[in-house]
Amino acid sequence: MVSKENSLKQRLMPAIIPSRHMLISLLKIAVAGGLIYWLVASERFDLKALAKIAAPQVWLFGLTIFLMVVLVNSRRWQILLRFENVRISYWQSVRLSLMGVFFNFFMPGGVGGDVIKAGYLMRDNKGKKWFIGWSILVDRILGMIALLFFSGIIGVLFSKKLPENLRASFMSLSYLILIGFVSMVAILIFSPKKSIEQILKSHPFLEKVFHPLFFFFQKPQLIVVPFLLSLCSQALVISIGAYLIFYLELSIPYWVLLLIFPFGFLAHPAGGKAEVV
Repeated sequence: MVSKENSLKQRLMPAIIPSRHMLISLLKIAVAGGLIYWLVASERFDLKALAKIAAPQVWLFGLTIFLMVVLVNSRRWQILLRFENVRISYWQSVRLSLMGVFFNFFMPGGVGGDVIKAGYLMRDNKGKKWFIGWSILVDRILGMIALLFFSGIIGVLFSKKLPENLRASFMSLSYLILIGFVSMVAILIFSPKKSIEQILKSHPFLEKVFHPLFFFFQKPQLIVVPFLLSLCSQALVISIGAYLIFYLELSIPYWVLLLIFPFGFLAHPAGGKAEVV
């Protein structure tokens, strides 16, 4: 009797499993469609505001740059995950990043999509949940640091072109940003890493929660490539603004563009998300 039941289950399983996967896929599509409809209906995604740039070449350029940003940032996150041997394929990193971008559009707060993509990765790496969580934060921090560095350099180079009532403020802020950047790099390089690690391992809670973060500071030289990728990502985002100014035929000097976008991103409440993902 038992063998007959097992035989019946074995015959039914191939049919049940595809049906289950199909149902889950349809459910995901329905949820995605419902969320997109809600974005449009609630005017969070204003279609009328896009009328001025409703041209194929604009959308093609924007989509191309968007995909390039996703590819660059996905590679950055993949590199950071390797600090503690969390191995994922590049395609998996891109897929999780796209998922994060989608959820960032409608979830409240600035880290909604990050929580979703981290959650998916944690399912397959249960022993490294804290490290994965820290990797998301470090990924965001690198984006913000790159934006600050970019703003500081641009501010120093072009602040002299501003009116006198703005020149001193921009110049002071730019130098302050660069001094802070240099100080941070010095701390990362010369900090007593062995002593810090001993402190973190002195208590189970510290070792469990904060020691995974320490992996990113053990070898500062490994941060160089992710940081350069962050600079590349910021430059790509700014290029979208440059192209829109060119398309709309606005007479704005290039140096004004370079000042407006990085400092504008910093002033925005979601400045750290200026990279799209």
